[in-house]
Amino acid sequence: MKRTFKVKEIIAILISQGWYLDRQNGTSHRQFKHQKIKKNRYRGR
Repeated sequence: MKRTFKVKEIIAILISQGWYLDRQNGTSHRQFKHQKIKKNRYRGR
């Protein structure tokens, strides 16, 4: 059985791995950047 995650849990996992919130559009679209990865960006919805 697959586990479902809440948004708060995913954000906590990303932050613990060195990602930080770069920008947010409204309340749903968030873009995270990593300190060591210059060109990559994680786009969570």
